[in-house]
Amino acid sequence: MRYLLSVVSLVLAVACFALAVGQRTIWAPPQTITEQLQEAVETPVLVLGGDVLATHDGRQAITIAGDGPITAVVGRTSDVLGWIGDADHSMVVDEDGELVLDATTGGEATVPAIAGSDLWVQEVTGEDEITLELAAPLDYSVAIVSDGTAAAPSDVRVDWPNERSMPLFGPLMTAGFVLAALALLLLLLAVRRHRRQRGPQRRLSPAPSRRERREIRRGAQRGLPVAPPQDAIEPAAPSEPSTDASATQQDEASTQEPTSGDRADEARRAERRATTTRHATLRRVRLVVPIAMGAALLTGCGPQYWPDLAQPSASPSGSPEPTSLEDTLPPAAVTVRQFERILDDTREVVAEADASLDATLVAERLGGPQLEARTVNYQVRGVDPSVAAATGIPDGDIQLLLPQQTEVWPRSVLAVVGWQDESQAQSALVFVQEGPREDYRLVYQYRLQSGNQLTGASADIGAPGLPANTPLLEMPPEQVALAYGDVLINGTNSSWSSRFPAENDSLQEQVGYDDKQETLAADTSQTVTVSFADQEDEQAPVVLVADADGGAYVATSFVETTTSIPNEEGVTVRPGAGAQAALSPVESSTTGLEAAYQIQALFYVPPKSDDGSEQPLVLLGYAYALVGLQEVQG
Repeated sequence: MRYLLSVVSLVLAVACFALAVGQRTIWAPPQTITEQLQEAVETPVLVLGGDVLATHDGRQAITIAGDGPITAVVGRTSDVLGWIGDADHSMVVDEDGELVLDATTGGEATVPAIAGSDLWVQEVTGEDEITLELAAPLDYSVAIVSDGTAAAPSDVRVDWPNERSMPLFGPLMTAGFVLAALALLLLLLAVRRHRRQRGPQRRLSPAPSRRERREIRRGAQRGLPVAPPQDAIEPAAPSEPSTDASATQQDEASTQEPTSGDRADEARRAERRATTTRHATLRRVRLVVPIAMGAALLTGCGPQYWPDLAQPSASPSGSPEPTSLEDTLPPAAVTVRQFERILDDTREVVAEADASLDATLVAERLGGPQLEARTVNYQVRGVDPSVAAATGIPDGDIQLLLPQQTEVWPRSVLAVVGWQDESQAQSALVFVQEGPREDYRLVYQYRLQSGNQLTGASADIGAPGLPANTPLLEMPPEQVALAYGDVLINGTNSSWSSRFPAENDSLQEQVGYDDKQETLAADTSQTVTVSFADQEDEQAPVVLVADADGGAYVATSFVETTTSIPNEEGVTVRPGAGAQAALSPVESSTTGLEAAYQIQALFYVPPKSDDGSEQPLVLLGYAYALVGLQEVQG
């Protein structure tokens, strides 16, 4: 019977193993999940949203085919929709596992080139067919464009890796190992029983009872022969008849204590029993080995090979619910990777433009005060090559990146970048993007003063921006530039002097009140009247929250003019050497000359105190450049 049960268990084990192997081979699910766009696209832009890309888990592979050029870009959904603006576009929607379109007519039938924008974190271009691989979060989308005029490609396929869930593989393999172990156990038990029953099947005489032993003992004492039971008589070799005395001696010897031989026999029997026990233990261990090996193999099986007994969670739909304060904040304007690309491109463009004095080229990456100052420098160097070039873009590592938290435009980024030559002071760069279809442009570049260290949140979080008229700071940012300019002209006589202490302010030392008094006291002041004035710059200040206390970095600029007018008839005013001479429209003037100097200044403005006490503003960095020289009209 045990042999039969062992065979049945072995057959069942083989069947379980065969079914498990079939789960991994014949009946295995496909390696990928594929969804194909089912409709023809009629708009110039096609958008795959993050909710569609997150329909299935895993990294997405998007294959796009069509006739002609194809461009696919990846960016935040807000950036993609901001770039599209009022253009006609189609959103891909997942309906019951099929990709369909939701078209929107915005009024613009064409779009400009989408590749190369600073908004994208990834882009792929090609002809006729391209493949884009990514792991897009829910708040990211993919925009697909052909040439901006024709309709976007309609042959769009999205592939996801399939988890290949095979929940019966683990249980079948486990059942197979258990049945195989049971078959081996039954086989060993059957063999053991067969060995015990093996040998001659002869009848053995039963042991005499107590009554029979007493009768035998009494007969031996009387000298009477006692015959053994009939079924216990066996033929024996003839021997000498024993006397009554010898029988008595034998009977007495049988009642004596066991001899040393008997003890040796007992020891041998105990040793045999111990050996038998050890052999049985080894057989049990051998039974455990296959089970342990099977368990070890099964531990390498992933969760996809076992039934999922957990409660199914609701599939995500729409935007994820915020789980922390950071999740409720607007996203940072750029990522570290985006800014590195922006900075590298700015370095290349500015270096090429500096070499060729090309103001049109440099306008691709510079704007506002920086573009004005560099354009004037190119003009001066075109007349007098001995004039020093404007400071280049730092070529070192990014020390601090503080992008604005925003989803609208304009948006700004503050970065501190070092030089490979560590003897040069770090520079603070401020980039501004005026619109979604425009590139970031460098509008301010400051040379940081010694000892000033900028801090801020991580680049992934960014910093909130504040309006120029915010009442939350010690001074509204829109007033900072002219207030500081008044201090440069009037020194302690300015009503703002207490807000801008002269200690650790190298700009006040160079072009402040004392320097201007020396100019007024020069010999030429007897025949020439010199005056100073400030005027606002067209570039609006950039305000980014700097710390948890509510203080802010204020990047601003203003123009300071120095006017020299002759006091007497016949007296002329000549421009200074170098840049002024190259920029002056005349060699000398009897009506006077007016020089304009651009001053870029970066301040830390503390938050407004609750008790109304005044707190000083700190100058962190600055830039100073001649931007104009004209003759005073008489």
